[in-house]
Amino acid sequence: MAFLNGEQRDPRLNEILYPPCDAARTKDLVRTYEPNKEFADKGHISPDGLLRYLLSVENDVLMAEKYDLHDDMDQPLCHYFINSSHNTYLVGHQLTGRASVEIYRQCLLAGCRCVELDCWDGSDDEPIITHGFTMCTEVKFREVMEAIAESAFKTSDYPIVLSFENHCVKQQDKLARYCREILADSLLVDPFDSHPLEPGAPLPSPNLLKRKILIKNKKKHMHRPGAKRKSKSAGEPVEQLKAKQEKGTAASEAAAGTAISALVNYVTPTHFHSFEAAEKKNRGYEISSFVETQALQLLKTKPVEFVNYNKRQMSRIYPKGTRVDSSNYMPQAFWNAGCQLVALNFQSLDLAMQMNLGFFEYNHRCGYVLKPDFMRRVDRRFDPFAESTVDGIVAGTVSVQVLSGQMLTDKRCGVYVEVEMYGLPADTVRKRFRSKTVPNNTINPVFNEEPFVFSKVVLPHLAMIRILLCEETGKLLGHRILPVNGLRPGYRHVALRSEGNVPLSQPMLFVKIVVKDYVPDAMAAFIDALSNPIAYQSELQKREKQLEALIEDDVELPNATRPEPAHPSAEARRTSVVPVAAAAVAAMTRSTSNGGSLQKSAEAAMPTPPPKGQFIFTVSLTDSALVEAVDLDLLRKHPAYEKVASKQEKEVAKVKKKQGRVGQMRRSQTDSMLSLHKDQLKQETTVLSKYCAPLFDTLGALVKERHEQQRRKLNDVLHR
Repeated sequence: MAFLNGEQRDPRLNEILYPPCDAARTKDLVRTYEPNKEFADKGHISPDGLLRYLLSVENDVLMAEKYDLHDDMDQPLCHYFINSSHNTYLVGHQLTGRASVEIYRQCLLAGCRCVELDCWDGSDDEPIITHGFTMCTEVKFREVMEAIAESAFKTSDYPIVLSFENHCVKQQDKLARYCREILADSLLVDPFDSHPLEPGAPLPSPNLLKRKILIKNKKKHMHRPGAKRKSKSAGEPVEQLKAKQEKGTAASEAAAGTAISALVNYVTPTHFHSFEAAEKKNRGYEISSFVETQALQLLKTKPVEFVNYNKRQMSRIYPKGTRVDSSNYMPQAFWNAGCQLVALNFQSLDLAMQMNLGFFEYNHRCGYVLKPDFMRRVDRRFDPFAESTVDGIVAGTVSVQVLSGQMLTDKRCGVYVEVEMYGLPADTVRKRFRSKTVPNNTINPVFNEEPFVFSKVVLPHLAMIRILLCEETGKLLGHRILPVNGLRPGYRHVALRSEGNVPLSQPMLFVKIVVKDYVPDAMAAFIDALSNPIAYQSELQKREKQLEALIEDDVELPNATRPEPAHPSAEARRTSVVPVAAAAVAAMTRSTSNGGSLQKSAEAAMPTPPPKGQFIFTVSLTDSALVEAVDLDLLRKHPAYEKVASKQEKEVAKVKKKQGRVGQMRRSQTDSMLSLHKDQLKQETTVLSKYCAPLFDTLGALVKERHEQQRRKLNDVLHR
């Protein structure tokens, strides 16, 4: 039980909502995983039983709900990251690659929810899909639509976006007809009455759009009479030519026809002019596509405006046209800005694609991941380049210690492990943490490395840990991408995945993970004292006792506590020497009234031994009514004491009221808040110390009065 609560439990969990593991739960785990029945009956677990528990699903490295559909799917469509593909039809190279219908099935089955179709007029009066002005092969548009209809909702029931790059001039009507005939009821033709295509109206939710297919295609607009069209200049600047080259064939789409325009609703493409213009129009159903270079420029110059734009409507990012090798940009940069459709070349399993597959593996692989709260609410401000704590978000600290590996590969080679983090620019750490290379052992190598510590993770909601296993030559053997906000601390086994995020049957790493809230180094000791004041006070007392051995006997330590004298025996309590008792009471009264301690009063009250032969009269104090014990609780109810205590409470309340604004401060001002809390505690301590002497003087006077009454009773007994 100590192991489960001390090592395997997340220290950030609320103990009321998430109670610690108790004895009954521990016994259930032992019965489940201990193979030896005799051990299990005694509540003991063997090494084999512990290993079975550590390898079980119950001890997974991620919270179980991360794999399930745990996100709220009733938010507007623009509040989600959507798994998206670019030039989906290509198998390989962008200039000489082969087009395939099967790739659409594979992408949809992998959880992709946005696929691209480059439509061109075919030679046999049938529209085709191909990469224009290249040597790529072509496929029939009709066959692609049949493959989409067949595989659309096998993996996920949530909506699909068909992104048309329409270059058809003569055969657009056939595109519309095939969409209606083949997709049938799955095709969303008319918008919902509850979500009209009007400025300010929100987009429908994924739940409302379940098993629906949306068409993204340019829409036909009627020109106003007398409107002038811009004439194309003969010579174009070099910058415009370069921009067209980066945009590729997307810059030369044909004008939309009436039939295909009728199918476009909630994903209506529009040319992007500026963030200010988009905010003024406030049309949530409009979407703009950005080539990666344009999106990066906007992200660098206007990051906050980009985030706000994505709160209201959708944006699509696609690779630049010069990536002819089908390579990818890193999607994390655009996820940080809240871009929904970050389209990648699925045919290349590079690092960017591995990140994409790992990111959308969770939430039941439905292809939708809900954006964090501060990236959805219009009253929150978020800067994707933030280096300090984000408003309302507690930064975290993550530590990963690689202990060992099991069944890593069937090759005989050296292996090593790297741990990386991706997230905000301030959180991203690459090529820093690498274990030693274990030579010629891939069955059970022991790394036993020092922990790799990511001391400050500004935004855990968008951060991901990547653990990769490599040969000594640098070749990737397996990896795993884990969301930071889903990690479970403790000793865990991490099952590795292939480049295509397919689970590997045997390779796994044994690691120890520590996850906690971030605390600045300067405040670490202060936070420890606040979180566990009993341990802090015990440590102070321990130091005092250690110092007593180094200090002279006549020097008293400040606030030092000395051991109290042993309690008298029962016989000694029953029989007392009356002159001794009287002298003791008198001495204790004098000492207490002068502010002395009870221990010193007792020592001063001890009389010297009587001369030899002197008669000592004793009396048995069996009557409890004769000498009553001093009840401090009753004394504290005395009007004189209550008057002083009330005055103290009022002054302390005044200090707390003055510092009440501290509780309303934002968490982004953690250091200032802790400093102000420290000042508040100091002021309260000063007020309490100010009233310590009056309170004890009042209490001493009451004790003196009570002792005087008892002394008179004892004198009466002596003179009887």
